[in-house]
Amino acid sequence: MSHPHLITDIDAAATFALAGRATFTVRNTATGNHITFRIDAVKGEDDLYEVRAFTGTENTRKDHYSVLGFIQGGQYTYRGMGAAVPELLEAATEADDEWLINFCKSMLRYQANGWDLSEKQVKSLVKNLRRNRIKVSAVSEDDPKAKGFAWVWKRLQARHPFPPSVQFWHEGRCGRCGRLLSNPDSIQRGLGPECAGLMAAA
Repeated sequence: MSHPHLITDIDAAATFALAGRATFTVRNTATGNHITFRIDAVKGEDDLYEVRAFTGTENTRKDHYSVLGFIQGGQYTYRGMGAAVPELLEAATEADDEWLINFCKSMLRYQANGWDLSEKQVKSLVKNLRRNRIKVSAVSEDDPKAKGFAWVWKRLQARHPFPPSVQFWHEGRCGRCGRLLSNPDSIQRGLGPECAGLMAAA
């Protein structure tokens, strides 16, 4: 008998993932490894979701999850520094900030040469991105968490079932509203009855 928090249907897992406030863990029973992810709908934006991976020590706190990238129109994009610098340059140009414009141009040159940055330059880049509210992943694209999510999302988007050794677990709360689930049917799908109805009608 399967655990009620284990979603085995790939369609149900894909629906849960884009419910708006989904936290789930993907576990590989063959290796014993597991990674927890959050996918949150971005407020004020249609069909835009922020993807995070648990990298801290407190799994109930959003700030203990690191940004990996975004999903829009069903397509997942890793959010590395390379994607963020042009946005920072645009913000600097709009603000007519000459220092920041020159800084961005130097970053773009470094990007063209493979991001050979000093620790001081990395800190300066991250500081300027945060100051301008531009989110960028602190997790390398080669990190198992980033690679793991890209693999998971490819399966979910294609509705291609996971191998028998890979499990998709939800946390016991509605993936749309975040309320604790108590109804056995709701627990099994990861969505409360009202939220499931609203998503089906959308």
